[in-house]
Amino acid sequence: MKKESRRQVRELAMQALFFIDSVHENIFGNVNHGRKTKQLTNEKSFDQIEKNKTPPSTYVRQGLRKRKASDKLKNQQEIELAEQNIIETSQNDDISSEQILDLFWDHFNNSVQNKSFFLKLTTGVIDSHEHIDSLIERFSDNWKISRMSCVDRNVMRIAVYELLYCDDIPPKVSINEAIDIGKCYGTNESGPFINGILDSIRISIENIDENENKDL
Repeated sequence: MKKESRRQVRELAMQALFFIDSVHENIFGNVNHGRKTKQLTNEKSFDQIEKNKTPPSTYVRQGLRKRKASDKLKNQQEIELAEQNIIETSQNDDISSEQILDLFWDHFNNSVQNKSFFLKLTTGVIDSHEHIDSLIERFSDNWKISRMSCVDRNVMRIAVYELLYCDDIPPKVSINEAIDIGKCYGTNESGPFINGILDSIRISIENIDENENKDL
């Protein structure tokens, strides 16, 4: 898979996880605990947004402006209709993470052959989020996962998943991609914050015997 293609899939994976984390907190174990969602892009601050006061469309339309629609969506109206479909469908409290991921992929994928990587990252993070979150907290200088911005924690979740379970991806690539995506969608502090935590996790993994690194 080309480097550019994997980058696009990582961005879409972060966006899907951000949406799930923001609107369906139960899937991540209510990590927000009612906290306000922080900045998603440099264009729009979410500091004043609370989920119970803001329509879910805010999390998609204002926060994911940089997302590229699939080729079948030709204009802004079609993109907005696709977004609304995700929003309305996801209002069902019983909807599964798999259904939400399929909705994101169907409407906003960039190339069909990358769906396996998209699902590997997103489902991998969701299935292993407790272990991943504990690692992030351990190396974050006493920052609780709930105190981190929604962008930062989901960017790092993807990168930590890659560090632990994607042996075909060089650790430096995972970290650099996470830093770049964090800078693009997060705040001015996102890059250094993400870099510091992920590099500490990388060093710790590398210092552990290969057969034990999954039990870090």
